[in-house]
Amino acid sequence: RHGGWQIYRDASGKYFAKNGRFPKMRVDLEMYGEGEPRILAWNVLKNQLRGIALLEYYAGAAGEKKKKDLEYVAILDLWRSRVVSIEPDKWGDDSSRWTWKYASVVVTDPEGNANEITLRKGRLQAYGEEGESGWFTDGFGQPRQRRPQRKRKPKGLLEWLFQ
Repeated sequence: RHGGWQIYRDASGKYFAKNGRFPKMRVDLEMYGEGEPRILAWNVLKNQLRGIALLEYYAGAAGEKKKKDLEYVAILDLWRSRVVSIEPDKWGDDSSRWTWKYASVVVTDPEGNANEITLRKGRLQAYGEEGESGWFTDGFGQPRQRRPQRKRKPKGLLEWLFQ
């Protein structure tokens, strides 16, 4: 129903999710309130974040006077078969803010606490890129400009012999 994810309970009473398509992956479902977990959504990311997926689940209800439903998201690295992080998504009517970057995401929970999660090793800036020349600003240390090379005609047998 949600990408083949099933919820199980181990002998100690803790919940986890498994998927036959990812047999090495076990997602421990952290519960933050009363109730039993249920899978709410499954999204596999694309482009530079290929191999990263989001498993959203119900994480219980909490609160003293008025119970709030809690929803959390497990960020998964499918290529490495590991859980990268479990982050809050909704606390009742309040939602987290997800700010996506090239190789990471910043999750700001409803109370304003931010957490940056690195998802991929980012592209390293090449030496001298974006006008940086190293220690000097006069161009010293910049890569040399290459001259366009002329295309030479292949040498004939006589030219080769009498060089």
